[in-house]
Amino acid sequence: MAESYPISVTKNLRTWSFQRASVERPTDNATYEAAHPDDTLILVGPARRSVARAERGSPLTLMALGMCQALQVSTQVPVTPVQAIGSGRSFFLRGKSQSSWSLQRCLINGRNMLRALYHNAMEAGIRPNEFDDPASIDDGPRSQFFINLDSELYHIPIGLAVVIRSKSFSLVASLYLELCIINSYSMGIQAGGNMIAESVTGLCDRILPFQPSDTLRGPRDGVRRNTMDAVLGLAPNVFVPENPSTLGSFDDSGMLSGVVPMGF
Repeated sequence: MAESYPISVTKNLRTWSFQRASVERPTDNATYEAAHPDDTLILVGPARRSVARAERGSPLTLMALGMCQALQVSTQVPVTPVQAIGSGRSFFLRGKSQSSWSLQRCLINGRNMLRALYHNAMEAGIRPNEFDDPASIDDGPRSQFFINLDSELYHIPIGLAVVIRSKSFSLVASLYLELCIINSYSMGIQAGGNMIAESVTGLCDRILPFQPSDTLRGPRDGVRRNTMDAVLGLAPNVFVPENPSTLGSFDDSGMLSGVVPMGF
């Protein structure tokens, strides 16, 4: 006979018990199921998600951006409230979403941020010192420092991928920023500081869900979520089977039940 876990789940008003239940999902395993910056990877790639490739030496490959200190992604949609004569109720018309992003990165001996973001252009064989407005002194492969946003190089769009996992290697979220264009660059130097930071902001055409199994294989060994859940006594069927390369899903078919089944 199935046994109930001591802390159930509140999914609606009928199962609400604020002393004996968590809300929406089990939270006893939140320490290793929550998304964390340590388990987030930022990659730069081609402008469109569908052409991203895993193999090296291709202008369509994805490269991990190291030394990133902060990433901000936001999307806004213009919404206009409208009223019709003769009615006191409003309705709304919405336009195209407008997305922006910003990155902050520590300056270190190696590729600076503008050079790293244009990894795909260098793989394609572009020589940034031959533009009318050069982005570097040497040609791409030999230069580690790029600057000058007037360069024709920065008319080329790029793509950004963000893969977010939990401490148990579960894939929590994954997104791709398509057709990214840089609109500002800044460098901050302060006496007594512990690093020199580069900051870049930009716009993108759209933010899409990303399936990294097409281009990225994650670690399949180590501590697994099911093993960690078993230590707590949580049922193995509380969530879908753990897979490091596929986004999971929740089953809300038991909306009237507040019981977390053991299933052993």
